[in-house]
Amino acid sequence: MDPEFLISDFAKFDRPAQLHLAFQAIDHFLAAQSYLPRPQHAGDAAEVLAITKKLAKNDIELDDKLIQQVAFQATGNLSPMIAVFGGWGAQEVLKAVSGKFGPTFQWLYLDSLESLPAHATINEDTCKPVCPIPWHF
Repeated sequence: MDPEFLISDFAKFDRPAQLHLAFQAIDHFLAAQSYLPRPQHAGDAAEVLAITKKLAKNDIELDDKLIQQVAFQATGNLSPMIAVFGGWGAQEVLKAVSGKFGPTFQWLYLDSLESLPAHATINEDTCKPVCPIPWHF
């Protein structure tokens, strides 16, 4: 079954299919490892890329750097993106409750990797979680 993609950025026609495979690969990674790929961890990203290539079966040309960036960001939160998906989810609930409009049946991958900083100071050490307040009870 071929999924139907809603194109949100017409400059990136090839991205939705690649992102669909990347998210499936992350799901396989989570099932095998019991954790999501760690931020900026090259080993985890390489494993996600290998799984993505297996899933693609040479049907889709993959951009290795795109898949690597998806794996690097798999555990991150970006507040504006959370707001977008929260609003979309709320709209879907209103449509379901009211029965006035039909639900969304296609996949939407909102690709905003250009929002990330392009400089090389981001690495595994700078992305480690930091707890400024020690939790001692």
